Amino acid sequence: MKNVIFSISTLVLFSCANESIEYKPLPINLEEEEAQILDAIAATQQLLIQHLTARVDSTNLEPAVRFCAENAQRLTDSISNELGYAIRRISPKNRNTRNEATKKDWEVFRHFEKSKESGTMDKSYFDELNQTYYTPIVLGMPLCLKCHGTVETRDAQAYVIIQEYYPRDKAVDYALGDLRGLWSVRKK
Repeated sequence: MKNVIFSISTLVLFSCANESIEYKPLPINLEEEEAQILDAIAATQQLLIQHLTARVDSTNLEPAVRFCAENAQRLTDSISNELGYAIRRISPKNRNTRNEATKKDWEVFRHFEKSKESGTMDKSYFDELNQTYYTPIVLGMPLCLKCHGTVETRDAQAYVIIQEYYPRDKAVDYALGDLRGLWSVRKK
């Protein structure tokens, strides 16, 4: 796992090209690939958290907010390219329009919401037809609420900056433990 993160960090630091390549999704053999998919999600999440927390200051969240807005998608895309999976963070209440849930994503999101309401949220969902693996994104750190929380828990200065980047932001009014979105993974 350390080698994957090191390779990804190196790739991100030294990549200058921002080319968009079209990939036709390949079939996923879930029995063989689920561990790799979960590793890809964990590496993506860990890299994003690592970069954000390195830029967080208790009195000024601006560097973290700007970094996230300017680099989070690029970091996710870099890991996707490195590991051969199309990795997306999706949500019905998206901030970045690239993370907007499709109709199918919304159906899967409702599946996770219902399982959470029943008391035990499912850990994953595999859409065989579209060969897409989903797993929930749950708000688990108080720091997340500085940008995604309610008016009472959000950092007002940070949110002004967020609105500069995302004037139609919908990714707010969450509490700890809320289902924020989904990781969506397809093979390239």
